[in-house]
Amino acid sequence: MVVVVAVAVAVVVVVVVVIVVVVVVVVVVVVVVVVVVVVVVVVVVVVVVVVVVVVVVVVVVVVVVVVVVVVVVVVVVVVV
Repeated sequence: MVVVVAVAVAVVVVVVVVIVVVVVVVVVVVVVVVVVVVVVVVVVVVVVVVVVVVVVVVVVVVVVVVVVVVVVVVVVVVVV
């Protein structure tokens, strides 16, 4: 009788340990997936911000160059 109880307790302990290990592994996997998703989102946001800044700088430079060329042409036409 004592052996049966001991085996039953051992089986219950093993089952509980397996369940705890599975839960811990699942939680770790979920945390890793969440961290990877957050890192990917941050990288995408940074890339989008950099692209927007580069586009804005290029547009501003083009506008400034066009304005300077127009002013120079107007000044040359007025002077000549």
